[in-house]
Amino acid sequence: MLYLRRLLPWILSFSVLLAIPVIGDFYFDGQAHVSEGIIGSRPVLTAPVTDNMEILQPANFMLLIDGVQVDRNSYEYSIVTGMFRCALPFTLEPGRREIELRVQAVYGSAVKTVFANVAETRGVTGELILFPSPATDNINVSYELKSAQNASLMIYNLNGQMVLRRDFNMNQPGGSAGYNQVNIELRGYGGRVLGNGVYIAVLRSGNSAPLRTRFIILR
Repeated sequence: MLYLRRLLPWILSFSVLLAIPVIGDFYFDGQAHVSEGIIGSRPVLTAPVTDNMEILQPANFMLLIDGVQVDRNSYEYSIVTGMFRCALPFTLEPGRREIELRVQAVYGSAVKTVFANVAETRGVTGELILFPSPATDNINVSYELKSAQNASLMIYNLNGQMVLRRDFNMNQPGGSAGYNQVNIELRGYGGRVLGNGVYIAVLRSGNSAPLRTRFIILR
C-alpha cells in the first residue's frame, strides 16, 4: 500500500501528460502543408486536434498570422471528427507568412507553427462559379484563365478529404485562355456517387493562388 501511495503522484503526473492537446498536420484548402509551401490568399485551414480529457470548443483555440489573431467567429471545431477549421475572413498579402495555432485546455496547452508562402494571383481571373446549386448528378464549372495552361479542379468534403478531381490540359476545354465552362459528373473515385451535403470546390492552375467556392448536392 505504501508503495502505491508513493507511485500515485507519478501516475497522476503521467495522466496529466497524456491529456495535453495534440495538434496534427495543417491542411490548406484540403492539401497537406509542406514546409514553406505555397497557399492561396484566402485559404481554408484545417487541422486535427485531440484532447483525451476534455471536449474542446472554438474558445479553446487561437489562430495567429504574423502574430495577429484571427477573429474567433471564423473558428469551427467538430467533436465528431476532432477537426479544427477556419475559413480565413480576410485576404493575405503575397509573401512569407507565419501561421500559428494555439490550443489552451484545462490540463495543458499546445502550439504548432508553420511558415507558408502566399501566392500572387496569376493565371486565374475572376470567380469560380458552380451551378446549379443544389446540384444533383452533374454541375457546371466556369472560370477564366489569362492564358492557356493546365488546370485542376478538386472537390473536398467538409472533413478536408478530396472526393473528386478533374484535370484539364492546356488548350483543351478547361485549360483554354479566356472563359472556360466544363460539366462535371458528380462521381468520385471508383465511380462512387457523391452523397448529399456541402462540398468545397478548389481550382488550381500553375503557380497561381487557387480559387474556391462551396456548393451543395441535394437529390
